[in-house]
Amino acid sequence: MIDDTGVSAPSESTAVQAADSPPASPSSGAPNEQSLATSSAPVQGQEQQSAQNDPLTGVPSADELKVLVEQKVPHAEALARLRGAYEPLKTEFSEFKSKVEPFQPFIERFENPAQLESTLGLYDSLIGWERDPSSGQLIPATETGAQRLAQEFPLHADFLAADLLNGETVDPSTGRRMTRMDVALEGIAKDPTRRASALKILGAVEPSSISPQWQPTPEELENVPPELQDVYKKLPYEERQELKLASPDYIKSQLQKEKVFQELQAEREASQQREQAQIQAREQYIAHQASQAGEQHLQALLSDKLTTFHNSVVEKCNFIQPIDPQSPPQGMTADQVQTMNAQIDQSNKAEAAQITAMVVALQNEQTRAFVLPLLQQIGVIDEKFLREMDAAASGLGSNARNYGELTYRGKLQSNGNGYQPDASVTGLGNAANQNLNRLIHYANQVAGRLIEKRSQFFALKAQDHNSTLNSAVGVRPSVQGSAYDPSSATPQLQRDPQNPWPTRREIEQQYS
Repeated sequence: MIDDTGVSAPSESTAVQAADSPPASPSSGAPNEQSLATSSAPVQGQEQQSAQNDPLTGVPSADELKVLVEQKVPHAEALARLRGAYEPLKTEFSEFKSKVEPFQPFIERFENPAQLESTLGLYDSLIGWERDPSSGQLIPATETGAQRLAQEFPLHADFLAADLLNGETVDPSTGRRMTRMDVALEGIAKDPTRRASALKILGAVEPSSISPQWQPTPEELENVPPELQDVYKKLPYEERQELKLASPDYIKSQLQKEKVFQELQAEREASQQREQAQIQAREQYIAHQASQAGEQHLQALLSDKLTTFHNSVVEKCNFIQPIDPQSPPQGMTADQVQTMNAQIDQSNKAEAAQITAMVVALQNEQTRAFVLPLLQQIGVIDEKFLREMDAAASGLGSNARNYGELTYRGKLQSNGNGYQPDASVTGLGNAANQNLNRLIHYANQVAGRLIEKRSQFFALKAQDHNSTLNSAVGVRPSVQGSAYDPSSATPQLQRDPQNPWPTRREIEQQYS
């Protein structure tokens, strides 16, 4: 039985399981009373050392204790309960010890759990993930961690920022390796507001702020061919001042060169726009595929766990026990037993399907409204249980989708060299599995309560059926039974084959 803490506690049926075992035959070699002090055969290596450290060394096994309990050997039942309670705890302790041992060197670094919680909180806030409001893509969520680091460790935050700016990174648009400071400067240069602020801080003055931008006069355009006047108008003021003093042939040749340069520049900008559009389309395609990969990963996790959950429900839904073919009821043939067992199996599976569908419908937002009020009315779930279950479902959905999406992107970027997820991605996978286990735990609780309600329903139906039969004296004989009374028994009349119908006198004698 699983309690609220998730720890398995031995049930009474385990502790006294010897009471239901069949008695041992004289030739079975069952141990006698003196065998309580004997030990099993010695083992080698680690098994022998483990047996020496086992406090129950020398105590008979569970099967041997069953026989001893049946023989009513003194203290055998107490030892059976002790072993039944000890063995599950030993298994859980071994599993817990194997999980804790790798963390033993790190436990001494923290004086109390609050220090560990603070460290993990800072770590999670620095390597988390969030959705970009504009594009909807996953991006690193570092703002909270940066604010926390600046508040708790301001000097370390300043030095860390300087180290990061001086460190190298890869420019996502060009693939060049450059310092983060240069990447930031290029971003500032593309933003007029930030550029003006940076120039003001650096003490620089933009040439456009002092250079006149007057339009050329009609006199200037007289020496310019009409097909080149638009090119001439686009020239800066200083170049126009130098060019208008030259000869018309020189002006024409320079403007033709400038026209070719401007056409090449326009073609280059158009090519860059096409490349940017292709990059954007590819990014949208990758984002769609990554989103699908995240959804597929979530569905794979749910499908595997829900299959295991459904199989568990089917095993528990044994409301009607099948008939033993080896000892069928009197008057029932082997074919009838087989047919009846098939019907019983179908009935039990039908109940399992209904319970599974009820639990799954509770997780679906579209069907929850139909099943939730009924489950609350019969006391299967309450508001606290529902909040905890929804929190586990929400954590599973977000973490599993993010893990699948980031894993898909990481495999694309690895170019077939083998993808190894980093700590942030691994943390998302672990969080998804933890929430999935919590969700299945809540599903098992709901299924167990529904199975209990269904068992109560069958018990009530059986009681009502028995009451109906017991109230009909002529239909059901007494439980104690009665002897055959030939004087009150109805005689079987011998009929004439040629006249099988009873006479009126016979009918009145039989039915008064």
